[in-house]
Amino acid sequence: MNWYLKGLKQYADFSGRARRKEFWMFALFNMIFAIAWTLLLTLLFVGINSNTNYDLAGAVNAAYYSYAAALMLPGMAVTVRRLHDVGRSGWWILIAFIPIVGIFWLLGFMLTEGQQADNEYGANPKTSPETFSEPAKLKSVAVALIVASVAGILFGIVSIILFIIEGATFENILFMLFRYSPYVLLLITGVWLLNEKQIYGLQEKGKNAMLLLLVSVAMFFVLPHLFGTPLRTGAFIHSISYLFVALFAFSILFTSHDKRLISKLAVTVVVFFGLHILWSVQSKMGIQISGSGEFGLDQIRNILNVYSVLLPVAFVVLAGTFYLKKE
Repeated sequence: MNWYLKGLKQYADFSGRARRKEFWMFALFNMIFAIAWTLLLTLLFVGINSNTNYDLAGAVNAAYYSYAAALMLPGMAVTVRRLHDVGRSGWWILIAFIPIVGIFWLLGFMLTEGQQADNEYGANPKTSPETFSEPAKLKSVAVALIVASVAGILFGIVSIILFIIEGATFENILFMLFRYSPYVLLLITGVWLLNEKQIYGLQEKGKNAMLLLLVSVAMFFVLPHLFGTPLRTGAFIHSISYLFVALFAFSILFTSHDKRLISKLAVTVVVFFGLHILWSVQSKMGIQISGSGEFGLDQIRNILNVYSVLLPVAFVVLAGTFYLKKE
């Protein structure tokens, strides 16, 4: 279990090395939790919607792929670190895309014993205590934000194209442009955080990154209300989550000396975005059965929206990085 938690802690850390035990224990618990997550969310969904018409297979797929999306980066990161342990570049992970033989070739690397001596990627993890440095933590956060924002931008482009195909009005298209514009700011936020060296006491680019984060989450908070989104339970959780991450960014910018306050806000962000993730996944599991059985544009949009879980997960990773453990 500790190896799984280590993989989550180093969410998008592609530096250093990972021994065989770390990789395979992470893979084992990842599979167990993927099954448990899918089963529990499906049972909850079926219980809530027992009297309505729904696609059970679609619900199961939405639950599973939401977990797969959330754990995509740590899974890739531990695989890259395992490749480093056998003296291979992380780019060797791409051999998995070679038809038939690629996945077995990569599996062979995962089964290979690591190099005993230090190599260009770090010390032998079996004999040297590993440290997850502050620069590595911030780089992991930056990568998570970059991937989530790029995904959001791509999904936005696809959604706009689908809206145009469906004959949407100019006002609807304009709304979609505004809706996905904060992802561009988050992309810049992630890029600016890449070279930060310390969590507390951010330099100029780090402070600018927090300012952009504040602006982008404020837009996520304001835009649904500006365009008259009804305040349902999901919308309420959405709004409160972004409000707390805005307060979190504000505290880093203007009360950086008060580490206890920042840490408490970080915990609040993690809790509310945890609820946000659960509610969001549940709402995306309700793919209605099409009368004609055709795979239409709405189904495509629903499948793409499953991967919007990347953004709240990135905020959880960001907040968790600023959490101070009690001494």
